[in-house]
Amino acid sequence: MTNAERREKNRLRSERWRRAHGIGPRRPAKQPWLAEGVSRSTWYRRKQRARQAAAVASAERREKNRLRSERWRRAHGIGPRRPAKQPWLAEVAPEGAGSAPAARQ
Repeated sequence: MTNAERREKNRLRSERWRRAHGIGPRRPAKQPWLAEGVSRSTWYRRKQRARQAAAVASAERREKNRLRSERWRRAHGIGPRRPAKQPWLAEVAPEGAGSAPAARQ
């Protein structure tokens, strides 16, 4: 029996054992870069650039909406948005300062 025949026989025996123990065949790996005809590194590089471009566009859109909201508030006489009160960040006023809140640094 040649080495090739022995390897094939062992491969088939191992496969029968795996099937008998409920181990199914492995699914082939998905390789979308092959479908586009580019290398794997090019695929991931393009994907990264697209993700970065989407993040920049999202930030620009968020800033545009913030400015639009600010202009609308100003036009309708509504004051600027204030951050939510966070009592744990409040500074303690020194004695004799009255009821005025302490200035932020």
